[in-house]
Amino acid sequence: MLFKSILPILAAAATAAALPQQSEVDQWTYPQFPENGASCPGWPGEEPTLWSFAQLKELAVEASKSPPYSDSAANHGGSCGFSVGIPMHIIGTDKGIGMISVAVDKTAKTIRLCGLQGKDNNNDGYNDSCEDL
Repeated sequence: MLFKSILPILAAAATAAALPQQSEVDQWTYPQFPENGASCPGWPGEEPTLWSFAQLKELAVEASKSPPYSDSAANHGGSCGFSVGIPMHIIGTDKGIGMISVAVDKTAKTIRLCGLQGKDNNNDGYNDSCEDL
């Protein structure tokens, strides 16, 4: 019984240890992240929110620590369509970005940007895409 109760704790610790800690963030690579940052639309009437490369990396690391949305980012196509077997993590935020999705390859120490969306600026019911600066 004790063994069963310890397993989830050990699994969580192993996962957390393999993900980038704040001190390691610069040692990981971040393909597909816009080097000059991004502009993300706000709600109707709001100015876009500007995000630097460093701020986007911080959000990506935060997303990487969330439970995987999918076991394979390739299942979702788009810019991460070739990331077969690499988990996709997604978080929503109220910080001016509606959602960020990343593929986290712990072996290669890579966090690939899959998607970056702002708020629903045109009231069509869908978050609008951010633009690279």
